[in-house]
Amino acid sequence: MDRPLNVLLFGGCLVHWPMTRTSKARGRLRCDTYGPIREIHSFGEMFQIVEILRGERKLPRESQRISWMTELRPVTRAANFSNIDVALLEPASPIELSFRGVAFNRSAINVKFLKPIVDRGREERKAAAAWLRQGLVGMNETIRAEAAAKLASYVPGTSRYEEFARALFLETRSSRTDVFGGFVKMREMLNRPIGVVSYVFRYMPDGRPISWPAGFREEVLDAAPRLDFPVFDPAPLVQSFGVDAALQPDLGHYSERFMPVAATGLIEFARNVHRSAKMTRAKTSALAVSAPELGRIVRLWLWSIYEHLGLGSLARSLRAKIGQTAAIIWSGKGKRWKQPKRQT
Repeated sequence: MDRPLNVLLFGGCLVHWPMTRTSKARGRLRCDTYGPIREIHSFGEMFQIVEILRGERKLPRESQRISWMTELRPVTRAANFSNIDVALLEPASPIELSFRGVAFNRSAINVKFLKPIVDRGREERKAAAAWLRQGLVGMNETIRAEAAAKLASYVPGTSRYEEFARALFLETRSSRTDVFGGFVKMREMLNRPIGVVSYVFRYMPDGRPISWPAGFREEVLDAAPRLDFPVFDPAPLVQSFGVDAALQPDLGHYSERFMPVAATGLIEFARNVHRSAKMTRAKTSALAVSAPELGRIVRLWLWSIYEHLGLGSLARSLRAKIGQTAAIIWSGKGKRWKQPKRQT
């Protein structure tokens, strides 16, 4: 039996849950070699995780409320990830959220900070939606600032939590990520075989995938092949299993019945990425030659062309004559040409 593959998971619940909440990966994949890497959404969070694992960055304690990376510790082998077989990347949002230099995703603030406010009533729900969807994700600065002030006013207390919540609403900013550039940077940071998992925000009742924000899914599917990254698209698997059976009522998360099916697909995809990378490395090693050896091969190849065209003997004859002429000239024994006398 093959040894379990060491896999880095950079993605959301559609990648993590099938791998960690079913037994399908047991004995086939290991996803905890570098500690508990939790669900993330953006490239900024991916970069942040790598920096933490390499000891290049330490998150402040206050960020524990919004980031799930505080459990991570520096790992010596993260310098080059030499024991990692495959990294699966599932960027789930083109929007980077940042608070005081810390990258985080909307899941943490939805549960811990927005839900208590949203549960109060209609006006509070409108302010929360305006701040997150239109202001941050929609990148409308005017709406963001107005909604942030409203949300901060809903938390008037003086406890550490309330002070932090007000700062979070007022200081969080967003930016648009460069999907292609994000993949390039992750390739440079990891230098390991990479497979891309296409994120689907929601499915239509007929099984068609929905991209949110609009065009993001297509952007990922366009960028990955340009870098020769294999892509796993879960949409055909969901459609063949049946939308009602594969998804929860929100049409965005996998059902318990479908979770093992998704896990099997992801595991096979990871193993295919690993096998393909091994074959590529083997071919590259077989073809690798030193510069002097390459020069010798090129010279022999060119000479074989001369011989094939019947130019070999001609080339040898010319080379001999050129050598004789040069020897005569340098010895000073060559006869000078004299202009004939003009006859009258």
